[in-house]
Amino acid sequence: MKRVALATAKARARVRLARPSDIGPGAPAQGELASHLVLPSLDVAAIRHYCEQRVPPHALHQVRIEADVAERTVTVMECRAPWREDYGPQWTRRGIARFRYIAKYWHWTLYWSDRNQRWHKYDLIAPSPDVPTLLDELDRDPTCIFWG
Repeated sequence: MKRVALATAKARARVRLARPSDIGPGAPAQGELASHLVLPSLDVAAIRHYCEQRVPPHALHQVRIEADVAERTVTVMECRAPWREDYGPQWTRRGIARFRYIAKYWHWTLYWSDRNQRWHKYDLIAPSPDVPTLLDELDRDPTCIFWG
């Protein structure tokens, strides 16, 4: 059983890892509890909202920005409409940025993708519990590493 921590001043939903002593005898180990964490829902909603607002409505038939949510990450994906018939009807997808959540510290770390779709830590901004700060950096893109 997980105990919910009090909401922060920014009303973020956070889940605290329970200690086995909090649960009782025969409780799973700390690592087993960590595998069942959920991402803070308000943070995920902020990333999804960012993606929805990124492309103007008149261009949605050509390009979309989507958020793929996994167990500990949210990946911002650029999706492009098929541009050649011989490539088929599938939209192409490319990772733009990845937000990795570290539950132990309640913060997010921003990553960028190289041309081989390998992820690297973006070191111009420190990990932060404040997702809007990281989204501002992604939007600003001072090094042109995210949006080109």
